[in-house]
Amino acid sequence: MFSTRTEVKREPCRRCQILRVYLAMILGVIVFGVLARDLLDKLAGLTPAMFGWAFAGLPVFLFGLKFWSHRKRQTLKNNHTKKL
Repeated sequence: MFSTRTEVKREPCRRCQILRVYLAMILGVIVFGVLARDLLDKLAGLTPAMFGWAFAGLPVFLFGLKFWSHRKRQTLKNNHTKKL
């Protein structure tokens, strides 16, 4: 009549883990805001456009860095094979 589960999982489900991390982050932001109010006042000059430019420019910068390192590695490899 009544069904019982024989296998009881002890670990929380993925959704619960995500929710716990999200709530911990929110709590951390609230605590930081209360304790470091003067620091947050210094950040008041930041605008959303600055973050937009940063997030748009970061992939371009990283691509340039990776391309430069690839070219440098390729040049060193070619110079090494020419000497042999």
